[in-house]
Amino acid sequence: MAHNTAMMHSAARLVHLVSRAALILPFLALATRPAHAAVDLDGKGVSISTPCLTRLHVAASTDIHGAAQLPDALPSGVTATVGKDNVIYITQANCTAATPLASALTITTRPTTPLTIDNADRTAVLLDDRKSTVFIRAGSAPVEMGKAGELGLVSTSTGPITIRILSDSARIRSETAAPVTIRAITAPALALYLGGSATFTAQSGHLQALEITSASTGDAVMHGNTDVGVFHVMSSGSIIVDKVGDTLATERDGSGKIIPDASAPPPRTHADRVTAIP
Repeated sequence: MAHNTAMMHSAARLVHLVSRAALILPFLALATRPAHAAVDLDGKGVSISTPCLTRLHVAASTDIHGAAQLPDALPSGVTATVGKDNVIYITQANCTAATPLASALTITTRPTTPLTIDNADRTAVLLDDRKSTVFIRAGSAPVEMGKAGELGLVSTSTGPITIRILSDSARIRSETAAPVTIRAITAPALALYLGGSATFTAQSGHLQALEITSASTGDAVMHGNTDVGVFHVMSSGSIIVDKVGDTLATERDGSGKIIPDASAPPPRTHADRVTAIP
């Protein structure tokens, strides 16, 4: 009888402990859960169309498990899906010119994952250094990026475009008024088109080949040198390059100037001559 009573007490104590654990464990789970959990998605590329964010930041890391990592809570109207083509699509719906900008979004991708920003519109864009191909359709907000693989960039708006280092071949079109600035160039080739009042400034660097077609009233200025230069002026904007090597082809259909040797010292005039007085 005493043995049965002891067993009953033990069973009651076990039930009590299990009940307490059932109450405590959910709170422990909440306490240990990450404050900002992330979702990993796998795919062969990332395509982003988020025209109404305050900012889009695309970071790059080799530490993530998939091709891209997103926060579990996305800004208003933003969804992420993997298409039948195995591309990760991040899109924002219900966005018009009058729509208030949604909160900022940071996406982390592997550096080698091909990246397309199909529609930036009013969203400011910041891209970390990466190795993959990149295509950007810029809008009215600033775009800043670092190194990338082959680059295609198109702007039909006004947002300034800044490339910290152009490290691979690129095709850039600024068709309206967006100023394009490249701080340093280590790429083999650049093809550039300017329209409207767009401008271009490269602060330093060397190219094997540079092609500029300017239908702009603004200037294209290359503070660096290129082995091959192919320049076409179609408006009043000038094309100015510090130095072009042995191969130069030019065409002028506008009033703008083509200056392929801007870094050369000016020719000496009679006034520059030094007269020795005996």
